[in-house]
Amino acid sequence: MRFGHMHVAVAGLALAMLVVTPVATAQEADAIKTQAKKLLDANQDAVVHVKIALKQRMSFFGQEGQGQDSQTEVTGTIIDPSGLTVVSESDIDPMSMMMSMMGGIMGGAGLEGGIDAQSEVTDVKIVLKDGKELPARLVLRDKDLDLAFVAPQQKDMKLPHVSLGSGKAPEFFDEIFVVRRLDRSLDRQPAIGLARISAIVQKPRTFYVPDSMAEQLGCPVLDRQGKVVGITVRRRGPASGGGMFSFAGLAGAMTAVILPAEDVKEIAEQALAEAAKPAQKKSEEK
Repeated sequence: MRFGHMHVAVAGLALAMLVVTPVATAQEADAIKTQAKKLLDANQDAVVHVKIALKQRMSFFGQEGQGQDSQTEVTGTIIDPSGLTVVSESDIDPMSMMMSMMGGIMGGAGLEGGIDAQSEVTDVKIVLKDGKELPARLVLRDKDLDLAFVAPQQKDMKLPHVSLGSGKAPEFFDEIFVVRRLDRSLDRQPAIGLARISAIVQKPRTFYVPDSMAEQLGCPVLDRQGKVVGITVRRRGPASGGGMFSFAGLAGAMTAVILPAEDVKEIAEQALAEAAKPAQKKSEEK
């Protein structure tokens, strides 16, 4: 009889687990949904689009090709009440990115002294959530970190922004939220995605590698408490080779990672100092 009682008890425990586990999972999902909505509401106004007008030039073995004007629209994050906005540097310099990839695929052959490409930023506008466009200027670029900073020309701005404070560094497999803004075809709606830290790279510098949701650059990444973990950027590097049309080689040059907030903040302080200086013609160029 005792064996029978034990059998009944075990069966009852198994049934309870089947009933309780889905409830717990549903509760956890609801908690994540609630937190995601809260973080999106709190940070969406700081995620903007930045319109960049470019003049692009290419030369082939000393022969200058015809210049071309183009315009691109990239995602940026406002990180200061003044309107200072950080974007991915490779997003605003596609020619440089192309040269970097070509150099890796071709092993540098035929590029040095042969093919050259340059992009010059000629106009910048920050597009706010209501569609208002603020005339701005490019104040600082850092290709190594894939950061560029633009600042409104108007000096008395008080705009919504994210704080690059002293949040706790994420650990392996921690949950993170990526806030972004959709493109014009989707009415520039704000969006948020859930991901996890799948790796932490420490050399040559610290980067966090998400398992997903980092395909859009220049976006703030938040932890569960709403602290800014970092900004999504591209880890720049030459393609890994393998032939002229090696897609694997191209992918090696376009790895999306999260640059820690403290590193962004350090460069942002320099950008703020540059933004405070009077605008000069071509002051954004190095």
